[in-house]
Amino acid sequence: MEQFLIDLETNIFESLADLLDKVPVIVAGVSLVAVTIMTAWSYYRVLMILLGQSGDAFIPLIKDYLFKAAVVALLVSSASTYKDYVVDNVAGESGVVESLA
Repeated sequence: MEQFLIDLETNIFESLADLLDKVPVIVAGVSLVAVTIMTAWSYYRVLMILLGQSGDAFIPLIKDYLFKAAVVALLVSSASTYKDYVVDNVAGESGVVESLA
């Protein structure tokens, strides 16, 4: 029974490692698309303001863009940070010691 549980734990950690190796790549791809759409939208809004087609103010547009860019940056960095610090430390005391060394 003990060997079964050890094998089960090993299989679970290997499956999680395979999945979590792909998460930062997927998040980076999604963030590239999000940044592209966000930038195109901001250029469009600025062009409409400069041409006088929109009555919106310029400063709230910039604040909105910076907030959205910060959210995208946090999402991108959190995926790789989760993989580096949380998953690698699940290995037990040896994983914690290696990450703190």
